[in-house]
Amino acid sequence: MLQSDLLERLLTRQDCVASRTQLAEIGLDRHRVRTQIRAGRWRPVGPHVVVTVTGTPTTSQRRWIAVLHTGPRSQLAGLTAGAFHGLAGWPSRAIHVLVPYDAQVSTLPGIVVHRTRQWTQDGGRPPSCPAAEALVQAASWARTDAAAVGVLAAGVQQRLVTAPALRRAATKAHGRRALIRSTCADLEGGAEALSEIRLGTLAKRAGLPAPIRQAVRTDASGRRRYLDADFGGFAVEVDGMPHLDPRRHSEDLHRQNDLVLAGDRILRFSALAVRTDQLTVIRQLSHAHVLWP
Repeated sequence: MLQSDLLERLLTRQDCVASRTQLAEIGLDRHRVRTQIRAGRWRPVGPHVVVTVTGTPTTSQRRWIAVLHTGPRSQLAGLTAGAFHGLAGWPSRAIHVLVPYDAQVSTLPGIVVHRTRQWTQDGGRPPSCPAAEALVQAASWARTDAAAVGVLAAGVQQRLVTAPALRRAATKAHGRRALIRSTCADLEGGAEALSEIRLGTLAKRAGLPAPIRQAVRTDASGRRRYLDADFGGFAVEVDGMPHLDPRRHSEDLHRQNDLVLAGDRILRFSALAVRTDQLTVIRQLSHAHVLWP
């Protein structure tokens, strides 16, 4: 195959990004690379990588730069890998990569290197940790416990991973192992939104047993309904932002009325209250537990 064809195939596969080693392997020595750079057609990024187009690198190109700069055994990891697999709403300015513990890696601005002894090779383009492992990594490396729980819940809520897959991946957690495992247990129990997980924590503080998540009820019209948390003597619904839409809110009230008419006792909290007015939520949960044991 002609050298030009090999170069085109390489750059097509890697979104116009290549390592100097790869270029040398297809016959482009450092002098020819330097000629392209001096002509302004290519530009170097760090000591090991060349971008063969001008302009600000795209997200895809930044990912390729990161894995090529950090070596042939590196993979996208954490929030970067999560976004690569489709995670929405959890942006990261830095590109996170995972490398074997003994890898020799030089620093480059914008790239965060994490090391592991539990190495598995991935053949993706660019190489990336599996989605469940990436979310567990993101939870381990998060700045706060709330962010750690939130990213795990988001992965399940967005149908990117299943709760059992997260639980299996949790064995590779680099930090917050207890929190990650308990969150996985909540997610397997049916709590997908962060507010529902917080509710379980507040219920425990109020002295209540662990609830049944997404409990099935039959309302006064004979229709099957699902409640966020069933504590036995009463149930709880947590309303997130979508429930504040007037039409959605009206439908929620009608649904709750039908359940109450069928004999259910229901408390309703906003997700905002679960996050910012926790003492009130705990007080009302505790009162309901005494009133409706």
